[in-house]
Amino acid sequence: MSTTTYEELLQCPSLPTLPTVAVEILELTRDPNVKLKDIEKLVQTDQGLSTRVLRTVNSSLYSLRQPCSTINRSLAYLGLNAVKSLVLGFSLVDVSKGIGEDVDFDMSEYWRRVIYSSAGARHMAVAIRKCDPDEAFTCGIFQDIGMLAAIIGMGHDYVPALVQANNRHDKLPAIEKELFDYDHAEVGAGLAERWKMPDGIVTCVKYHHNPDAAPKEHRELVRAVYLGRLIAEALIDPTQARMIREAQSLVSTWYGKLSQSMDEIVQQTATSASDFAQVLDKKIGSSPEVSELMLQAQQAQIEQQIMAHRQVDELRQTNDDLEQAIVTDGLTRVGNRKFFDRELEQLFIDARDNGRKVGLLFSDADRFKSVNDTHGHQAGDAVLVELAQRLDTVIGDNGLVCRYGGEEFAVILPDHDVEAAAAQAEKIRAAIEAVPFDLRHVDCEPDELKVTVSIGVSALDADAGLMVDAPENLTAQADEAVYAAKEGGRNCVRISGREAPPAATSADPPKDTIGTVKPAAAPVTSSAPPPAQAEVPAAPVQPVRAAKASHDGRRTILLVEDDALAATLISAMFERVPNTTVIWVTGVDEARTVLSECVARTRPVPDIVVTDYQLRSQRATEVVEILRRSQLFRHVPAVIITATTDPVEFEACMNAGADEVYSKQNITQDLQGWMRELLAKYMTSERAA
Repeated sequence: MSTTTYEELLQCPSLPTLPTVAVEILELTRDPNVKLKDIEKLVQTDQGLSTRVLRTVNSSLYSLRQPCSTINRSLAYLGLNAVKSLVLGFSLVDVSKGIGEDVDFDMSEYWRRVIYSSAGARHMAVAIRKCDPDEAFTCGIFQDIGMLAAIIGMGHDYVPALVQANNRHDKLPAIEKELFDYDHAEVGAGLAERWKMPDGIVTCVKYHHNPDAAPKEHRELVRAVYLGRLIAEALIDPTQARMIREAQSLVSTWYGKLSQSMDEIVQQTATSASDFAQVLDKKIGSSPEVSELMLQAQQAQIEQQIMAHRQVDELRQTNDDLEQAIVTDGLTRVGNRKFFDRELEQLFIDARDNGRKVGLLFSDADRFKSVNDTHGHQAGDAVLVELAQRLDTVIGDNGLVCRYGGEEFAVILPDHDVEAAAAQAEKIRAAIEAVPFDLRHVDCEPDELKVTVSIGVSALDADAGLMVDAPENLTAQADEAVYAAKEGGRNCVRISGREAPPAATSADPPKDTIGTVKPAAAPVTSSAPPPAQAEVPAAPVQPVRAAKASHDGRRTILLVEDDALAATLISAMFERVPNTTVIWVTGVDEARTVLSECVARTRPVPDIVVTDYQLRSQRATEVVEILRRSQLFRHVPAVIITATTDPVEFEACMNAGADEVYSKQNITQDLQGWMRELLAKYMTSERAA
């Protein structure tokens, strides 16, 4: 690490100064009333400088229709800025002579980058029409003068930075910061100030690696220089062809479409750089074939997109794996308590709102504590794993098996009435009792163990008079039924709200230890007495009326959109309207959660639901179908936005129950008008209750 500080480097007496002619032209051009005749006289005092200026003016860099034979005419054709830029550029060539000869610094490589960059900056400035091309040209020449200052002031101490960068100029500033606490852009800006260069040049030198940080008054100039350098990097080293695609991407972001194609700008840069190198008497080698370079750039972009898609897929898979891990019990690999709570709530709400049924089983291993106490926790874990496997085998696709906690397992049974749920419970009980559990892979005795379970059954079943108003009450009823099964002798099934069958006689006493087998009490069928279990009352569902279009003067928009940029734009537009709130979610599952919260009255019912058609692997029609299945949301307007104008897709959206379908292409042309149209159409009248 160099011990030379930034201040010491700029005060180094060996740093070069601008030639007299350059200093004088800077002084003259600071006067807004300067006469072109005075500039002409000054330039003509240096015959070599005059010759270089005229040769450059007549090169492809300016592409004049008629050759220019005198400085006077070049001033008339090009103006003061062009001649000033050339004089300053040639001055840098003169002051750089001899630099780096005693240090391992490739001066030819330095000038190669300078020449390509300055030519590229000028042609980019012409194309974007946001700054003076000649000023951009000058800035391109001076952007790396900090490297020359570092070589002079630090000598061999600067070489490690160049070695680490390994000709990757874009990496150099970070390496310099790490080694010296400052970079060549800062040093160059300090030197440019010392030379009393114009503010535009000083700013460009300082920010040529970070254009977005440049002050607003000079930002377009810095951007032109930055884009010119990207083109230069590709022309210098065709393996860096991706830099051209990076330049194209930035042009699209900053300016949209240019009057010239990037191919034309790159070709002009290559030609002009070759001519300018001859004027400076510098060798930059032959430029690569531009068509081949652009092909490589396109290939690099394709590879980058493939890599990006692969990374997105890997990230999505990782997220899916993490999500799965979050809701999976680590020991038994079935759903955990979090998964149970989430799924039961969603299925319960759907069943309650749509007149459907849902059954719930609670299974508790009999005398499980004795397994841990007698045979050890390893045997206990093996029993739990086998319990989960047998539950999952019996239930299959008919329900969801979850570990509720400890030795308790819960089974959610969508579309099962109480009798069907009880039948599933009896199958589970019999399957667990039928075959002893194999413990040969566990370091314990015995090799096998008989296991039995007690199972409680509850259900949301209007036909059977079993109605509750919340999923936690359904859970409480199943839990109460498990206790009833335990008290009834274990290894049996009990249904919440029904009388227990007759107890076993004394001639056939039940055995209460795990591993014993006793006859199971038969599950109660539809001929059983009516509900009599007063501890768990069956509370009816309270009817919920649809919200009105304007509740308490506020509007709520539910936005389902997985594109963060589009969501931000749409949300910002709606929230400009007073008393309007946007709830933004990225997919169908999140939308379902929000709507569940509306049912639970913890959120207001949305006034409008706006959803993108394509939501990763899901589609907006799933959101619309959720709305239309529920009495609460049946009248909530559903608006779908889609990236296509395919009438088949529009028809599919309308068939699913959408109220409106809009093309993104159309709404982005007048986003505010679209928003006003929606609010005017759907917020002026109340929805049916």
